[in-house]
Amino acid sequence: MKKTGAMIFSSDHPLTQVCKEMKATLHDGKSGYDVFLELEIRARPGAKRDEILLKEGVLYMATHARAIEGEANSAITKSLAKFLAIAPTHCLLMRGEKSKNKTFWIGLNEKARNDPRKVAQVLLTLIVKGNTSG
Repeated sequence: MKKTGAMIFSSDHPLTQVCKEMKATLHDGKSGYDVFLELEIRARPGAKRDEILLKEGVLYMATHARAIEGEANSAITKSLAKFLAIAPTHCLLMRGEKSKNKTFWIGLNEKARNDPRKVAQVLLTLIVKGNTSG
């Protein structure tokens, strides 16, 4: 029997390419997900504008929201979900609730709106932009 999400772990899957270029890791899925994508994010609360950048494999997310009572965490979760074109409920803040260094797990399913290939394409586009912007 084929393991759920096994195809995602193959070397030619776009999500595997993302993990090579970014500080990201793939994990076996649970709770109804085929796979989890673990992303390291550096938060910048209280910024002049909302922004997403990739520098040295780390996703930098600036938000206008202040780091008061979880406002910045909530804003970053929503921005990340919007950027990846998935529902915010698929983005889980696992570590770094009170830190600028955060770890998010993104729950993905091959047969749903939160398709791993679509998410990988969004991140690969950011990687290409990051590598060309100098």
